[in-house]
Amino acid sequence: MKYVQTDNWPASGYTESEWRGIPVMCDNEKIVWMQMLPHHGFWACRWNADGSFEGRIFNLSWTTSYGQEQGQRFGIRWQVTSDGKYIYGYCASYHYGSGIMGCCVRVSDGKMLYEHQNDSTYGFHLCPRGKSDWFCSRSVNSDGGSGLYHICHDNKRRFAQEGDTGHLHSHTSWLTQMIDTAYYSTSYPGIVPMMYNTSLFNDTTGAGLSMEDYDTIHG
Repeated sequence: MKYVQTDNWPASGYTESEWRGIPVMCDNEKIVWMQMLPHHGFWACRWNADGSFEGRIFNLSWTTSYGQEQGQRFGIRWQVTSDGKYIYGYCASYHYGSGIMGCCVRVSDGKMLYEHQNDSTYGFHLCPRGKSDWFCSRSVNSDGGSGLYHICHDNKRRFAQEGDTGHLHSHTSWLTQMIDTAYYSTSYPGIVPMMYNTSLFNDTTGAGLSMEDYDTIHG
C-alpha cells in the first residue's frame, strides 16, 4: 500500500515514508494511517467512515532519524494488544534508536493518543501486557543505578481520561522495582513478550458473557 498526499506532508525522499505505513481499519469503518518520515519524525492521518479525509492528526518531529533503508533495526514499528483492541505505531525519535514517538489507536472507534519522548541516549521499548495493556520500558546504560525503568500501562483507563488526540503518557512515571536487573552494572535489558491464548478471555460457559463481563467477574 502506498500513501502520498499534500496535506503539508514533509516528504523526506526516502521510500520508508511511502511504502512502510501502518493502516488500521477500525470497527466503526474509520481508517487510520501511521508512518515514519525519516529525518523528520512520525505522521498519522485518518479517514471517516463515509470516506471523507480528516487530514493530518499527528505530525511529530525532532531531529535526524533513520528509516529501514539505513538498517533493519530502524524504521517504524507496531504492537497490538492480546485482545486486538489497541494498536501502537511508533519509531525512534533519534537516529541511533533512542527516544520514541508515535500513537496508540483504539480499534473500536479510531480514537488516537500520541507519545513523544525526545531522548538521544536511551532506548525505549514496548510490548503487550495481559489482555489489553502495555508494558513500556526505557533501558539505561547505568554504572550507578537501575538499568531497567518500566511502567505497566492501563489503556482502558488512559483512553477514558484523555480526549481524542490527547497525550498517552506511556513512557513516564518510571518504576525501578519488581524486575530483577543488574544494579550498579552496565546492562541492556530486552523484552520477550509471552502472548496470551485469547480464547481465555472469551465465554466458554454458554452464558453469553462478553469480554467486559470477564473484566467484572475476574477483576
